Amino acid sequence: MAASELRAVINPMLHLHRELQEVRKARAKQLGLNEEALAFYEAVAGHLRQAVRGLGANQRDNVLLGSPLDAAMADPRWRARETLARAGTS
Repeated sequence: MAASELRAVINPMLHLHRELQEVRKARAKQLGLNEEALAFYEAVAGHLRQAVRGLGANQRDNVLLGSPLDAAMADPRWRARETLARAGTS
């Protein structure tokens, strides 16, 4: 590949990279974060997206809707049982 061909490929890529850096700076400023914090949050979000992609459909639903165990433990019938037990009317 000739130097001119290489420059023709690299220059648009460098231009795009600079534009993306400016967008990131503007986004960080808009969110009130520094660029490092924004990069951290974006990396965490990326890892979470990747983890969710590895889940089956039912597992994704459980993550989105909450754990079935959490739902069972939050069932108000548990509190009613405790209240009745304290009142002596099991």
